[in-house]
Amino acid sequence: MRLFVPAAGLLVLGLLAGPVSRLSAAPPAELKKLHVLLAFDTEDEELASSLKIDELRMRRLLRETIPEDRYALTTLKGKAVTPDRILGYYRDLKVGPDDGVLFFYGGHGALDPAKKHFFNLACDKKLYRETVRKAMEARKAALVVVMSDCCSTPTKVATVKPRLATARSAEAIHPTVRCLLFQSRGSVDVTAATDNSSWSDDEKGGLFTRAVCRMMTTGVKELDRDRDGFVSWAEFFPQLQKETQIVFNGWSRELRARGATITAGTQRPHSFALGDAPAGAERDYAVLTIENATEDVLTYRCRWAGETEWSEFKLPRGARKVHYVALTAGQPALPQLEAEIVGRGKGKLTPGKWTGKGEPGADDGETFRIRPRKKD
Repeated sequence: MRLFVPAAGLLVLGLLAGPVSRLSAAPPAELKKLHVLLAFDTEDEELASSLKIDELRMRRLLRETIPEDRYALTTLKGKAVTPDRILGYYRDLKVGPDDGVLFFYGGHGALDPAKKHFFNLACDKKLYRETVRKAMEARKAALVVVMSDCCSTPTKVATVKPRLATARSAEAIHPTVRCLLFQSRGSVDVTAATDNSSWSDDEKGGLFTRAVCRMMTTGVKELDRDRDGFVSWAEFFPQLQKETQIVFNGWSRELRARGATITAGTQRPHSFALGDAPAGAERDYAVLTIENATEDVLTYRCRWAGETEWSEFKLPRGARKVHYVALTAGQPALPQLEAEIVGRGKGKLTPGKWTGKGEPGADDGETFRIRPRKKD
């Protein structure tokens, strides 16, 4: 499902953004064409206004960053958003080995008991994201990208008409879009939130969609953390997480000031896959886990050294939360995590270092166990 003054998403494990080291290598040649399918489940009345804005935003992104002859766009919305129509599109799609495919979904989403993510369509049918991804991968395109702005619990809000500037057609591919959608390879699969809701409103649409559009129009120089002239999805995604959290922080402050009830303290996107890994794809991370060993809910906020924005969390009794940040090559020391725990004060926590492929787990770094206060 998708929460309204929440909007979209689902995921597993919150990360704190940071630079990712990447071995220097010439990126692949540009793909010939990108085949884009946008699916906005506007049949759900609670989400319709917000999703209409997201559609306008995504169409504008494509039009302003990719010349018209370099991509083909199909949009499904309303009653057309069904498993048959989505999977049928990929079954019938003709692509070559030098083409890419992009699927962007906006609507409700959830996890099943086995923690598998699915799109919870308004037609009363479930469509598992792995089913969509496999259908896309079956076309044997060079690049498969799945992105979703979706979540679990609907909340009603007032309708406001969308206000977006008219898009101008691109004369050349935007450099960042070129890296991510025309020069990357493999399967990329990301969604809007981690183990919780993603949010939206009827005035500006989904927070994740806003972050995606802003980050994809940011310059390569700003996003290229390893300074090799290319932005990989491994570099881009942590920065997309950070931008989504920044958008959430500002948005939630504004809404709370208006008297709205925002039940979450964070929204951080999650990645299921980030494309082909470069040669020697192991990476170094600073990792620490906070464990709530008290009898109550533990509320805290934290940020890595060098970050300006705080992220807020609530841990139920017995729960653990892993925090990690990728390290740059030759980084002299591990960054500390500044944490402020409600009722406990604040301090700086030193993480452990973990090297490996994929994402670190809760047992891969230092653990800080918050215990009950001693009684006088």
